[in-house]
Amino acid sequence: MPCKCLEIEETGRPRIITDRGRATLEIRKLRRNKATPLELLKGSVIKFDNPTQPIAEDDWENG
Repeated sequence: MPCKCLEIEETGRPRIITDRGRATLEIRKLRRNKATPLELLKGSVIKFDNPTQPIAEDDWENG
């Protein structure tokens, strides 16, 4: 069965490729995220007390 890559690009509908009846691959249109990594993380830190205080070795284990 020929790949219908142009159809995927035009319609945006993904194609599932199977191997012996089991789905093994999905071909879909790449959706580029226009936000920068910093924009994606903005607002994700709720509270940050004492940002200049060193982190103790025990703090890594208790997190």
